[in-house]
Amino acid sequence: SVLEQLTERMRKSVPDLAIEPINKKYFSALEALNVDRENPMIVLFMGANIGNFELNEAEDFVKKIANALRKDDQLMIGFDLKKNPNMILEAYNDKKGITTSFNMNLLTRLNSELEADFEPDRFMHYPYYDPQTDIL
Repeated sequence: SVLEQLTERMRKSVPDLAIEPINKKYFSALEALNVDRENPMIVLFMGANIGNFELNEAEDFVKKIANALRKDDQLMIGFDLKKNPNMILEAYNDKKGITTSFNMNLLTRLNSELEADFEPDRFMHYPYYDPQTDIL
């Protein structure tokens, strides 16, 4: 997984750094931060996903991050800038069809890995973006 690859690269780059990856969904990952520990921690959150939350969920999530951190802890978080809606739609409806292939492959994987019964040829990739809520 990407998380495993990143962990391995970080351990090689900074061997004295204790790295404990947490592979959980957003709110359950925050619960995993509340552990007995002696040393400060750095939390890395690839924040582009926060744009998929409703506003009240995003606010709640950020508050829970703050509550999970201690005085000497640090947070590294990335946010996407607000972009032109056409730029976002072009990214998710790229000319090479990469995003379409990626998303359609999810149906195939659900069939093979979870014994689902989707017929991928009966689906189409249709990105929609609401610039008022920033939800894609």
